[in-house]
Amino acid sequence: MLDWKSEYGQIEAQANVFASFLLMPLDDFRAQINGQKPTMELMRHLKNRYQVSLSAAILKWLNITEKRAMIVIGKEGFIDWAWSSGPLLKSGVFYRARQDVVELPSASLAARRDAAIDNIAGMTHPKGVWPNNEEVQEMMVLSRDGEITTSLLIYPDDPPLRFSPEEEEPELMDTYSKFALSN
Repeated sequence: MLDWKSEYGQIEAQANVFASFLLMPLDDFRAQINGQKPTMELMRHLKNRYQVSLSAAILKWLNITEKRAMIVIGKEGFIDWAWSSGPLLKSGVFYRARQDVVELPSASLAARRDAAIDNIAGMTHPKGVWPNNEEVQEMMVLSRDGEITTSLLIYPDDPPLRFSPEEEEPELMDTYSKFALSN
């Protein structure tokens, strides 16, 4: 599993996908989430219903949702791995945590581990805490031993524009106009 590009890694990934469809049938899974707001309570319900890990339930949800969302698994103050939903990935938001060493954002619930905050209900972070400079809702669960954090990040449905409408794009000149002006 250390090298997902290896033949063994690919077989393992295929086995995981097969197991997710076997343990969490798609029609029933969709019925469970239909019209539900994505919350850690919903993910726990899915975990309990299908008798799978919390991360497996979240990953299944991420694979079928139209929401811009991400799971981030933290360990010892760093991102161990992360997975973005398709819509979030299309807007360019993801981590390469297995390739790069990435520290958990210091203002995140995962890094703070503050017992005074309802981590399961979560909080909305201002722009700049998580990637893409957007407000992000974070819900977080600590493992029983307190070593691993599981964060569910929910981004706004609409990604920000890549450039500001106030910024004018430079006017492009065609070859004919350029030639005509130089004469």
